[in-house]
Amino acid sequence: MTVNYSIIDNLCRQAQILNEDELKIFLSKLDPAAKEHLQTEIFNSLSHNINDGVEYCPHCGSIRVNKYGSFHGSQRYKCRDCKKTFTNTKNSMFFHFRKDYEQKFKKYIECMVNKLSLHRSEEVCDISYRCSFVWRHKILAVITKFAENDKITGLVECDDTYFSKCFKGNHKHFQLPRKARVRGFAHWVGDSPGVSQDKVCLSTAVGRNKSIVNGILGYGNPSSGAIWNLYHNKIECVEKTMFIVDGWKGYIPFARTMGLELKRLVMPNRKENDHSPVVRGKYHLQNVNNYHSQIKHIINDHYKGVATKYLLVYVNFVKWLRINNQGFNISVQSMLNICLRTVHK
Repeated sequence: MTVNYSIIDNLCRQAQILNEDELKIFLSKLDPAAKEHLQTEIFNSLSHNINDGVEYCPHCGSIRVNKYGSFHGSQRYKCRDCKKTFTNTKNSMFFHFRKDYEQKFKKYIECMVNKLSLHRSEEVCDISYRCSFVWRHKILAVITKFAENDKITGLVECDDTYFSKCFKGNHKHFQLPRKARVRGFAHWVGDSPGVSQDKVCLSTAVGRNKSIVNGILGYGNPSSGAIWNLYHNKIECVEKTMFIVDGWKGYIPFARTMGLELKRLVMPNRKENDHSPVVRGKYHLQNVNNYHSQIKHIINDHYKGVATKYLLVYVNFVKWLRINNQGFNISVQSMLNICLRTVHK
């Protein structure tokens, strides 16, 4: 049977981002025969490191590849099984990159960690504005891909925050679906007060073990269906899992369906505009509210707002900064590593 080594390689990449407890849970779900087979295939995939680091064909996963000339100064390869050609940067962030851009890309990652704007990053790295935009969104796509398989358990704090709709970047042949906002007013013209259909709902679940799950739940207050679609495969229902929420009733059906222990922090006779935190011993929402404050500080103060269509990828970037807050140099190297080892399809 032909082994697709690209699947094994992707599995190794995913295993690298698991913590010790998550790795134990993963291995416990495998029977002894499957575990032994997996170890054998991983060893074989590592032993097939041939042709200057090219281990397999990115199209079919075969290891039967040969050198096949060069393309724009890069080594070219040909697969003997599917007959397709490729370079060693195929399906990577550096496909179509020029060699003199390698150092600039590392400098650009430093700009990302420093949360510089697109124009400022353009000046620092001596690249065009279009290149600055493309590189930023390539990095954001990598970070978002790593966030797809996040799981959360234990004491889970869940809450919502809201952003005004933003249509930045839409210029040509675009009709603004609301009144234009006017600078200098206490409230932007065209936005309804409070939670309304003019607000984008960002729902966040934060675990006490620093794991985070984000999601956009449409406009206005989130529905039970939207909550279910976001969290039903992200929150692991185990004995110690407790779902901590505020007074919004939309989370009650989700917790009941999932069989989660629900803790609602509702203050009796609380006024509608009273947003003071409710703390009952170890049950509170201070971690998730602190995370929301960090998101709004970076998006509103550093980037002066982002388009609604890009909101989630920027939120995932803030999440990555929060989890990898171990010093500037370590953060830069960590971001560079995930860019190098992530496969793009």
